[in-house]
Amino acid sequence: GSYARVGTTAQLISDGPVVANQEHRSVRITVESTQSKIELISGYDGSVIRQEVFPNTVESYTVFLRSLDTVGFSKVSKSGVQDERGQCPLGSRYVYKLTDGNRDVIRGWSSTCGTGSFGGVRASVRTLFIRQIPPKSYAEVTRGVVL
Repeated sequence: GSYARVGTTAQLISDGPVVANQEHRSVRITVESTQSKIELISGYDGSVIRQEVFPNTVESYTVFLRSLDTVGFSKVSKSGVQDERGQCPLGSRYVYKLTDGNRDVIRGWSSTCGTGSFGGVRASVRTLFIRQIPPKSYAEVTRGVVL
C-alpha cells in the first residue's frame, strides 16, 4: 500500500562502527510532509550534536515516498534478526523506517556486512534520503564522520 500521506514520517539512520560511547556517531535523516531534517548523533543514547531543518511540501513528500516505493522501501523480511544492535559491529548499520504516529509501518535494516532484513535497493534508498537535504548542509552536518 501507499503511505504517501500527511502524518507519516520516513527515516534513515546510518549507524557507525561499534566504538567507545564518546566516539560513536550516527546520522539520522527524517523526512515529513512539512520538513526534512538531518541530525548528527553522538554516543548510543541519541544526543544530537549538529542538526539542520528544511521546509518540505506535501507534493514533494508524496513524490519522495512514491520514489521509495519504486526502489523497494517496503520490502522487509520478517524472518531472521530484527534488531540490528550489535550486528556487523566493525562496519555500519542502516535502519529504514516509516512511522505513522508512534507506530512503525515499515522497519528494516541492512549493514556493510551484507546482513539485515531490508530487501529494497539499499544504495538507491540511501541516495534518495541524502538528496532530501541540500548538499552543502549534508556535507557540513556529516563532516568528519565515517559511515
